[in-house]
This record gives sequence, C-alpha cells and structure tokens, in this order.
Amino acid sequence: MTLHGSELTRIVGQVAGQTVNVKE
Repeated sequence: MTLHGSELTRIVGQVAGQTVNVKE
C-alpha cells in the first residue's frame, strides 16, 4: 500500500483531529 504525501498528511490530520476531540 503506497501513500502519497498529500494522502498521508490528510490521514494524519484526521487522526490528530479525532485525538483532540477525545481529549476535550
């Protein structure tokens, strides 16, 4: 499975957003 930079950034952003929502 190959991820392009833009795809990886989008996934990381989604995960980070979910983590922030959980913390708050």
